Amino acid sequence: RFEEPALDWPQAEADIALVRGEDGALVGRLRLRDPFGNTVAVLRSERLPDLGAQAAAAEKYLRAALLVLGGGGLLLVLLLLENWVLRRIAAIDAIVDAVEQSRDTRQYRVSDAGQDELGRLGRAINRMLDTLHAAHLEIAHEAAHDPLTGLANRRCALDAITRAIGSGSGAFALLLIDLDGFKQVNDMLGHAAGDMVLRTVATRLGAETRRTDLAARLGGDEFLVLILGDTAEEDALWLARKVIAAIARPVPHAGTQALVSASVGIALYPQHGENSEDLFAAADAAMYAAKRDGRDGFRVAGHPPPARKDGEAARTAQG
Repeated sequence: RFEEPALDWPQAEADIALVRGEDGALVGRLRLRDPFGNTVAVLRSERLPDLGAQAAAAEKYLRAALLVLGGGGLLLVLLLLENWVLRRIAAIDAIVDAVEQSRDTRQYRVSDAGQDELGRLGRAINRMLDTLHAAHLEIAHEAAHDPLTGLANRRCALDAITRAIGSGSGAFALLLIDLDGFKQVNDMLGHAAGDMVLRTVATRLGAETRRTDLAARLGGDEFLVLILGDTAEEDALWLARKVIAAIARPVPHAGTQALVSASVGIALYPQHGENSEDLFAAADAAMYAAKRDGRDGFRVAGHPPPARKDGEAARTAQG
C-alpha cells in the first residue's frame, strides 16, 4: 500500500528496506523516486511471515529427516552385513560343526561364491575337506588291505564273512589256501623271492576270481577266497581247481624259478558252521586234510578226498 513520501528516508539508503513496525512485525518498504532522485512515494508491504520461526521449523524437519535417513542407512548397512557376512560365517560354522559331528567329509561343502575374503575362506575349507576325504580313503584302504599284495587283509575278510552271515542272503563258501613249499623258497632263494611269490599268487588269485568274490591274504603264506551265491559249493570246487593250477605255475625270480603249490580247504555256510570261527575251523581242518593227502589239492570239510587225475597222482607220488 502507499505511504506518504518519507522525507526522512536517508538518501544513501537503498530503495528497499525491511523494518519492524510498532507491533514488532516485519514489513517491507519500497521507495519510488522521480528523475531527480527525490522520494515521491513509498510502498509498504503487508506483514511478512516470521522467517525465524519458519527457519526453526525447517531446521527441526531437517534434523528429523537426517535422523530417519541415518537410521535407514544404518539399517541398510546391518542388512548387508547380515546377508553378506554374518549368514555366510554362520553357514561355515554350521558345516564345520556338522563335519566334526559326523566325521563325514564327503557330503559337506561351503558355498565358495564371491571373490572376497569369505569366498576365499570357503574355497580353502573345501580344499581341506577334499584333502581330509582323500586321506580318510587312503587310511581306510590301508586298514583293510595287505600292504605287500594289495589283497584284502584278515580284518576285512572277517568283516565280509560277518556281513554275509548277518545279511541272511543264503549260502556261501570259504576257500582257505596255504602255500606248499613256501618256506623252502624263503630259505633257498631269500625273502625277496618269497615276497615275489606272495605278490604273484595274489595276482593270480585276482585273475581267477570274479568281481563278486573276495580274495584276501590272512598272513604269512595263507590266503582266503569268499564265494557268495546259491551255487557257492559248485563255484568253490570249480575255483579250487583253477587256483591250484594257477599257483603251481613257476614264479620267475632273478634268473631262477620259485616253485610252490597250494593246499585248499573248503567250508560251506551253513553246513559247516553258522559263525566265522566254526567256518574257519572247518576250512582249516579240510586244508590240513588236503596236505595229508599229498598237497597240491583240495578237500571239502567233512567230505572224502576227491578222485585225482593221473597227472595229479603222479605229482603226489613224486612229492
